[in-house]
Order: sequence, then structure tokens, then C-alpha cells
Amino acid sequence: MEVGVINVGSYHGGLKQFLKSLTENISSEASLIGIEFDFDTSQYVFKPLSSETTSYSSKQTFPELKSIHYKGDLANLFIHAIAKMAFSHIIVVGPVEEARYIQKLLHGVTKILSIPSSIYNDVPESDSTLGYDTALNSIVKSILQIKDTASSLVLKETRVFCIQIPGSTPGPLLHEVTIAVDGIQVIDTSSVELTDVHNQIIKRVERGDTYVFLLMHHEVDPTHIRENLSALEPLDFKVIKIDEAQCMGPYPSALDRVLAQKFVIETIDWVKEKKESGIFLYRNNRVLAKQLI
Repeated sequence: MEVGVINVGSYHGGLKQFLKSLTENISSEASLIGIEFDFDTSQYVFKPLSSETTSYSSKQTFPELKSIHYKGDLANLFIHAIAKMAFSHIIVVGPVEEARYIQKLLHGVTKILSIPSSIYNDVPESDSTLGYDTALNSIVKSILQIKDTASSLVLKETRVFCIQIPGSTPGPLLHEVTIAVDGIQVIDTSSVELTDVHNQIIKRVERGDTYVFLLMHHEVDPTHIRENLSALEPLDFKVIKIDEAQCMGPYPSALDRVLAQKFVIETIDWVKEKKESGIFLYRNNRVLAKQLI
């Protein structure tokens, strides 16, 4: 029995742990096959995944699986390649909407299991997505390093660190990073929002803070924020952009390790019992299975 594995998202610490544990614990009756697209040959490639096929990361080893391309002009090629391999099941790790798209493409070809994986924790029915906690920890660690430097250097000016984190809309990642570093969240650059940010900075300065963290997603323009703070001069205003690549983490966080292991246990049972297409959600510390629609 051959089971395909597709990565449709980022290759972060949570995914690394999931693949590592899955390859180590899957039944010998099932062969895990990683599916990737080779741009040099314009063909889909199928590589066995096992505890021996790993990429090295310091002292730990993890199976490597690149994010796949399958839309647009590649859709028909993708369908034919998968059909030819006759997989009993395919495990799709990444954003849920991508898994739904693949399910539509492969309707009648094979069964799909969606493992929600996203650094944004953007699945409404799930308490967390694989990779979110690793991303949260990585971003918070980076900002706390800035905080250590800011604390050791006191200037005459109020220091404002405008920190852009990955994303194009407000969400759990932005909200929880803001809480963790005691920052000020900036949703947009509307006059109402900027007035509120201005007032919050004044309160921080009046209580004796010598620096302030403003947290926002990538679509918020720091230039508009700087212009709105002219009344607070003198200011030392710095813009720091954190890219998605900085959120992957060399290693998964403790929560992502636990989440990956729970997903693996349920995935092995799903494969063994040859269940229908579905999605795994994480709620109240348990993995729940639902129909993928």
C-alpha cells in the first residue's frame, strides 16, 4: 500500500517533526511516498520517505519535503501523475484551502487527508495549526533580543520600534505576539487607529517607558505611522521587518512536537482503517476528524 505525502505550505519545524514521527511509526505495510515537482524536468517526482531519507539540521535529522506546485497549467499533469501512481491515500499538509483544492482535482482518483499546517493559526474550527507555535516562539524570541538591546541603551529620544510580522490581515499571530512582548497592536492606518496608537504611546512614555514596540502585519505602511507621531518628537523611529522564513524555527517548539505526535497517531489509524477523505482539527487538546468539504 502506497501513501502519498504532499506539502502545500511552509517547511517549518512542526512539519519536520510530523514527517519524522510519521516515517518512524508508520506500519511496514504502508510505503510513504513524498511528491514534489521538478522544475528542471517539468515532471512530478516521487521519492520514498523513511527514517533514512533525511536532511540534516545540526544533531537532529528530518525528512525533507518541498512545497509542491499543482495549479493552473500544471493541474492536468498533476492529476495524471497521481492517477498513474494509484495511491491508496494522499496526506496533504498545509493550509486547508489548498487541501480542498487538491481534493477537487483528485475527486474519484484517491482519498485525501488534510493536516492543517500554517504559521498563522487560521483554521477557525481548530485551536492551533501545525507550525503556529514554532512561529510564535521564533518571532517573540527575535523581538525580546531587540528588547534586551533597547533596555541596555537609554537615549534622550523615545525609541519606537515598528515591527512588521508576516501576514496581510490581523490574526492570532499578530495578536499573541503583541501580548507576549507587551507591545501595541496596529491594525491599520485609519485615523481612528492611529489616534489610539498615539494615545497609547503617550501613556507608555508618561509611565517611564523609554521604548515602545508597535506590532503590525506586512500590509500596514510604517510611513503613515511615523507621520502621525510627529507631535511626539524627539523620536528614534526604527522599522524592523520579520519575514516568513524567520518563523520556521530550526527546531519545532514543545507544543508543535506534541501536536505533530497526536496528528501522527491519528494519521496512522486513518491509513490503517482506510477511511474516507477528511481533515484533522485540534480542539481541547484532542485531534478530531471531520469530513473535508
